[in-house]
Amino acid sequence: MKPIFVETLWSEAGGDLDTRQVWAFHAFELAAAKEAMAHTSGGYLKTNVNVLFDNGTRIQMRLDLAPHDTHGVRHHVGRYLEHLDTPRGRDLYNQADPASRAFYDALRAIRFDDTTA
Repeated sequence: MKPIFVETLWSEAGGDLDTRQVWAFHAFELAAAKEAMAHTSGGYLKTNVNVLFDNGTRIQMRLDLAPHDTHGVRHHVGRYLEHLDTPRGRDLYNQADPASRAFYDALRAIRFDDTTA
């Protein structure tokens, strides 16, 4: 499944990211990365979004935007998947409740391409 839209729910970043709106995926990724890289005062900017996919799936995610943390949805998913491929991540998956396991499986089904930032 391919991400096509991101609905921002709220963000500590303020501005456009803290306005409930729907973004084209690529536009959101650019805005999120800009906010993440500009946040150099330590910590991170909690940002809650719904990611909408081409197959109708919707996944809610909390992103921690900061240069040392998450830069956007693609970065967040990539880091999650890297962790799930470690021994500790595999243990987490194997011990997860059904809802958490469904979330991890959905992350594994996401496909990014050159047009999705």
